[in-house]
Amino acid sequence: MLLDNKSQGKVGDVLSEKLVPNCQFSVMTNQFSIYGFAQLSEQLAKINNIRMLFPGIELASDEKYAMNLIGSAGERKYRNRLDMASIARVCAEWLEKCAEIKGVDSPLP
Repeated sequence: MLLDNKSQGKVGDVLSEKLVPNCQFSVMTNQFSIYGFAQLSEQLAKINNIRMLFPGIELASDEKYAMNLIGSAGERKYRNRLDMASIARVCAEWLEKCAEIKGVDSPLP
């Protein structure tokens, strides 16, 4: 299923509808921010295990990608609330507990 948060469906809507307690979930995305996590935390809390694949990056060395974790220009209003550290801590704990993360060289189709 391809979701683009525009014409092909919103991630939050699909997660609300499809996720059930203790489920497993796999996703390929080049967009992930702590603020996106915060918006979807209720839905993501249902996940027992998530496999995340990030195309077109090398996880250990991509500084540009690391900056995307604090959000895009569209998420600037969330950065201005000054709760980044708290959200980042909760997100990191959730990723540690539930996520298997891999990066691959090829970009999304």
